Amino acid sequence: MKKLLLSFLSVGALLFIPAATASATGFTDVSGVISFNGTHVGKNIVVTVNCNGNVLTDKTDKTGTYLVQFTKQQCPKNSTVHVSATVNGITGNSTGKAKKDTNRLNVAVVNVSVPEFGVITGIGTMVAAGGAFLVIRRRQLGDQTA
Repeated sequence: MKKLLLSFLSVGALLFIPAATASATGFTDVSGVISFNGTHVGKNIVVTVNCNGNVLTDKTDKTGTYLVQFTKQQCPKNSTVHVSATVNGITGNSTGKAKKDTNRLNVAVVNVSVPEFGVITGIGTMVAAGGAFLVIRRRQLGDQTA
């Protein structure tokens, strides 16, 4: 009975170990949390992960977490990984290197208002044009008096 139990355990160990080794070394996992304005997003936000031109997508769970799994051929060690997500029409990105079998890249999508530069640029252009006009006009008037 003891030999039968040891044989069963040995066969079970042989079946388990190669499968665990294959999953640990055959894939590059990329996971992280998507946050919007400092708070994790809810579920179903589409996340796009690009490694060496290989693109995978996932949807976040209720905690804003995503996970994609590349093969080692698709995403070998030291490859550049780019992650992006769009929340409320605003896109956030994160880039990093695949250094291990499991890599974590969080993405913060931040709503930052950018001031209207058109007005500032327009005023600056008018001031510069006015200054150039005055310089040219002064030279023309100076040439006429001499």
